[in-house]
Amino acid sequence: MLLKSTIGPMLSTLHSKTKPHNYNFHPLNIKTATFLNTLQQSPPTVRQNASTIPSYKLPPSSAYIHLPFCRKRCHYCDFPILALGSSSPDDDPRVVNYINLLIREIEATKTHFQNNPPLETIFFGGGTPSLVPPRLVAKVLDTLRAKYGVCADAEISMEMDPGTFDARKMDEFMGLGVNRVSLGVQAFQEELLKVCGRAHGVEEVREAIEIVGSCGVGNWSMDLISSLPNQTQEMWEESLRLTVEAKPTHVSVYDLQVEKDTKFGTLYTPGEFPLPSDTQSAKFYRMASKILGETNYNHYEVSSYSKDGFECKHNYTYWINKPFYAFGLGSASYINGTRYSRPKKLKDYTNHVQNLEAGLVDWGQDDDEVDEPEMAMDIVMLSLRTSKGLDLKSFIEDFGSEVAVELCKVYEPYMKSGHVLFLDDQRREITEDEFGSLVLDDEKLENEIGFIRLSDPDGFLLSNDLISLAFGVIDPQLKPFSNQISVLFPVFQESKRHFWYTPGEFPLPSDTQSAKFYRMASQILGEANYNHYEVSSYSKDGFECKHNYTYWINKPFYAFGLGSASYINGTRYSRPKKLKDYTNHVQNLEAGLVDWGQDDDEVDEPEMAMDIVMLSLRTSKGLDLKSFIEDFGSEVAVELCKVYEPYMKSGHVLFLDDQRREITEDEFGSLVLDDEKLENEIGFIRLSDPDGFLLSNDLISLAFGVIDP
Repeated sequence: MLLKSTIGPMLSTLHSKTKPHNYNFHPLNIKTATFLNTLQQSPPTVRQNASTIPSYKLPPSSAYIHLPFCRKRCHYCDFPILALGSSSPDDDPRVVNYINLLIREIEATKTHFQNNPPLETIFFGGGTPSLVPPRLVAKVLDTLRAKYGVCADAEISMEMDPGTFDARKMDEFMGLGVNRVSLGVQAFQEELLKVCGRAHGVEEVREAIEIVGSCGVGNWSMDLISSLPNQTQEMWEESLRLTVEAKPTHVSVYDLQVEKDTKFGTLYTPGEFPLPSDTQSAKFYRMASKILGETNYNHYEVSSYSKDGFECKHNYTYWINKPFYAFGLGSASYINGTRYSRPKKLKDYTNHVQNLEAGLVDWGQDDDEVDEPEMAMDIVMLSLRTSKGLDLKSFIEDFGSEVAVELCKVYEPYMKSGHVLFLDDQRREITEDEFGSLVLDDEKLENEIGFIRLSDPDGFLLSNDLISLAFGVIDPQLKPFSNQISVLFPVFQESKRHFWYTPGEFPLPSDTQSAKFYRMASQILGEANYNHYEVSSYSKDGFECKHNYTYWINKPFYAFGLGSASYINGTRYSRPKKLKDYTNHVQNLEAGLVDWGQDDDEVDEPEMAMDIVMLSLRTSKGLDLKSFIEDFGSEVAVELCKVYEPYMKSGHVLFLDDQRREITEDEFGSLVLDDEKLENEIGFIRLSDPDGFLLSNDLISLAFGVIDP
């Protein structure tokens, strides 16, 4: 299904307050001989015979600008942000310094095109760009105008969150040329906004909608998130109805993506309570399609709806695979067929800008190593997200007729089931009988089919499987993996292949079956004298993995090599995952431009406390309460004990004294009446094996709620 995958870093430029559940793309390392041979043996394509330049080789006319500032990090967000807390962004030096750094990046970026067209779209994403003072946004726009030029009628979009702007600020932004607003509402229920960790409430949502209307913003979008924890169909329908009543010209509807390095990623498992099941998520998606469709919003892209003429021009640049600039922390550009991601940490991004200025980095050069199968998969994947679909004639020009014809044939059963539509050049839908005659003659099929698109909502909901079929045609090496891919490439890895299966859905085991597997492992290995010393780890006495235990007790460690992550002075530092970027990283280290080992005074105590609780409760030793009290105080520790009392009674949590003797229920009942006794007598908190470990998500989430209310 569509609902449990993500577009990920390929389009880290498609910034919204949550990532849409679509496809995670990273270039494959496989060079597909079969496909390349097909290309070499086919007659020259129209594109090859002509002198026209492929679209990805054209100079960009769009720019994404990342403004990473937020009041705080939302619980589902894994975007690169800088949390300002309660400080005023108007005089916060972090904001001024970042804007100056951003301007330096724009000015230092080289262009490698003879003719650079003026920008037709600019998108300020984040973060919460509306936190930035208009005078600083003006400096960025002035820099873009000086560097590239900006069309008089350019679409200039800005993401804004309720509670971060008033009418005066909105007027100032509009005076600068901002003519499209993306309002990050996400939900109309106070309890859902709180569970998401949003900095605004429902009252601020209403005020923001009123300001947008009173200031005369003619082109604005509202962002909503479905499949939130404890979200019901009634809540979702209410959010959709209130959205329609607000009369935005555009609506973006995103299904929650649970990212592993977020608070939600720690607390929840997709498809498991309190998150909706996949069936419920699909109902949310269908409901959005129905309600918005009935109120004259066009479903022009998987997650996007608009009134006629109000499609987001900037985002459409992504869907049609056009080049675009990107500037700022963690942003990714697409130029000359290459996607280039900037560092996600401010220190590394600062080094990146310095290297740009010194001429040590030049990501805009022409790359002759563009991989044609990868490009074909890009185009299919992105095109099938849209209501326009895949332009087959253009695809044939770029990649030849043989692959295009095979695509049509592989989709024949899905045309009959109503998930795939074939259209002629005038976008008239081809009937099943017509297609039945065309499929017998490859030349007719090639000439008569103009577009392939997915139906709404059924085709979009099955888009993972449908796009995977196309990948199997383009890159035949992917076909043999169709029944085992999730074992070879886990869901959390950033790979095209991860979207084949949905957790909890056949052929994967149900959650109940998975729990049985876990209990069986615990029983059989326990009976054979293996100690279950960590959630996923068993050992004979004295053979625990000492290195991994370093992680569980939150001790610092070095790391070296491609994609590795170290933990020093309270900071986790990840090295680049691509060899070229890693090589640059090593060169910067040698030149003294990078120093990730320095002491960081900005360590966040609540985050550190949550780290320690989460990691400790993975182990059979559990949380050392005395040590925790030394670091974070007795008040939080006592509250942790009290919140776990019901789970002690149910057998999921164990309380131990300093000698690791288990405290009985009666003993705990007397201790809980006296905070000082509780603090002195409890030595450790641990989860039982296997029942407590199986409930660990919920139990750790309770601790997080105590540490960070």
